[in-house]
Amino acid sequence: MSRRRREILELICLGSPAKIIAHELEITVNTVNSHIADICRKAQVSRSQLVVYALQHPAALIRGRDCLPGLHPKGCACDSPFCKGMRSAA
Repeated sequence: MSRRRREILELICLGSPAKIIAHELEITVNTVNSHIADICRKAQVSRSQLVVYALQHPAALIRGRDCLPGLHPKGCACDSPFCKGMRSAA
């Protein structure tokens, strides 16, 4: 994933809407939405699932690291922040 897309994914995880991301990165909202669509396509998730994807695949925010597409199955026993949190909540 490119540096710009990693920045956008990180800001999405922090709860920033596209308009704020565009302002912070000094790009247009359309450009932000285009990057988000590309991230979703590559990760094979919907826009509403991006935060869960990033929590399940923390390497997505690290330069040069590849991640598997899609979300982890329910009850996953990995050490990702999301899966660990779901196990401890149960």
